[in-house]
Amino acid sequence: MRSFVYLLPGRFGASPAVLDELGLTPLLGRVVSYRERFSGPGDEPGVLVCVANANPSLKPDDYEWQKCNGGAYWVGCHKREKPRPEDLCTSSLHSVFPVEMGDGNLWDVPVLRTCAGELMPGARVLTLDDNDDVITRALDRYLELAQKTENLWKEFADRTKTVKVGEQEQVTIDFKVDDDFSIVCEALGLCYHVTKYEISVLGLLTPYAVVESLKAIIDFPTIMEPFEEDKASGEQADAQPETATAAAQAPVLASDNAPTPDQEG
Repeated sequence: MRSFVYLLPGRFGASPAVLDELGLTPLLGRVVSYRERFSGPGDEPGVLVCVANANPSLKPDDYEWQKCNGGAYWVGCHKREKPRPEDLCTSSLHSVFPVEMGDGNLWDVPVLRTCAGELMPGARVLTLDDNDDVITRALDRYLELAQKTENLWKEFADRTKTVKVGEQEQVTIDFKVDDDFSIVCEALGLCYHVTKYEISVLGLLTPYAVVESLKAIIDFPTIMEPFEEDKASGEQADAQPETATAAAQAPVLASDNAPTPDQEG
């Protein structure tokens, strides 16, 4: 299994407390492998950390590096053995759409707002309100992401336009670079052991990947299904006369699917 490595400058160990402090426990787990006195990018050597039982290269030039949290740590991926989706996947319960990313692989992007208006469908909890009525709401840790998703949905129509590519029409989205990068990274983090830093060092988010990911997040492919079916039916109907003529001339052969981010009733 391919994995990332993490350089912790100025450190001489990788205790659970250190991993918690840096926010690396969800990515690495609590049992890790590490090498001390590793000189990598930056001016200060430190400890090289990776998932348990990994056998990383100890040559800094074998990696592409990304500075994280102002230099609190660096994440590296091997230039010839970059982690793939199957190396990083989590046990996500979200519905997903596959999107081709900058590495050429298909990555699952979760639906965070269904076409029926349900927010965070894979991360909701049943609770009681003040009247003891059962309600569903997004888990507290996802409320901010739920709000970002709702904002994306509300402004989606104003940010989209249809462009013609060859003989086909495609929907594209005007970029809001920081916001779009943020929400796509958070969405991918629901399906994979990644943050914006791992996504950056892998070079996943091409403009195409961002546009298709935003569509997936708001369930746009499902919304478009009826229109695509009508279009296909129309094309089939247009082709029928030609098909019938061809059949008549052919030789005969002998046959032997809104609640608010924090509450939903």
